[in-house]
Amino acid sequence: MAFPEDSYSPVPGKFCYYISMFKKQSLYSLLLFAAAAIWGFAFTAQRIGADYVDPLMFLACRSWLAFIVIFLFRKIRRPAAEDWKTLCQAGLVCGSALFIASILQQIAIPMTTTARAGFLTAMYVVIVPLLTFFTGSRISWRTLLAVVLSVAGLYLLCMNGSLGFGKGELLLILGAFFFALQIIAVNHYIRLVDGVSLSMAQVFVSAALSTVILFASGRFHTEGLREALPSLLYAGILSGGVAYTFQTLGQKNVHPTLASIIMCLESVFSALGGWLILHQAMNLKELCGAGLMFIAVLLASLS
Repeated sequence: MAFPEDSYSPVPGKFCYYISMFKKQSLYSLLLFAAAAIWGFAFTAQRIGADYVDPLMFLACRSWLAFIVIFLFRKIRRPAAEDWKTLCQAGLVCGSALFIASILQQIAIPMTTTARAGFLTAMYVVIVPLLTFFTGSRISWRTLLAVVLSVAGLYLLCMNGSLGFGKGELLLILGAFFFALQIIAVNHYIRLVDGVSLSMAQVFVSAALSTVILFASGRFHTEGLREALPSLLYAGILSGGVAYTFQTLGQKNVHPTLASIIMCLESVFSALGGWLILHQAMNLKELCGAGLMFIAVLLASLS
């Protein structure tokens, strides 16, 4: 798949320069928008796949498919020589966090709606600045307001008349915490190793861990695999491979704030997928909660 080069040849005049830069940013913004849509509808694919195969089986197959796609993309891209020791360390740290977050998400998705799963997973955007605050970083008023709004949104979205959240919602929030840890780890190692190589390494670790645990626990079986195959292909190739490629190309050429806001639309597409494909409707209280959480995510992104 060919994409425009990252650098453009000089054009005469400031007006022409800004026009070409606008076209460039618009193209890569569309790639980020496509990635957000793919990730959002992946919640529906994961929900359908959960009806047929074990969560560990689904995660292992999905991760290996994603690894193959990223590996092929890396071969085409041909990065410079790697510091393999640092890359292995980065893959182990980031991949372990990714595995825990992903398996918690896959276990939880059948216990709730795809809309809730998408919005709760997006909470990592709020959790990341909170975690970095405890390591010495300053926290802005936007982040504090985002935390308050997200708590209010969680209450409206998840409370079902009982005194606490359901098991699925709790697992998703815990998964969002590990997604936040994975993002912080990636931000640390991305300065030391190639981004695509890091993604390939962490996906490999996640695939290896899920496969080892799958066989060690005696939960490996092929029953239902054929029925789950469309969902696996979507979650592995499109969500894990293609969307990552779009994200890599997009984030390199789009302002970070704009990129964060576009990728936050993942939660909106998760709700849309649940409504269109699974016929999961949201009541007024849940819509208000989702709206508050989306505003919280946007505020955290702007911070």
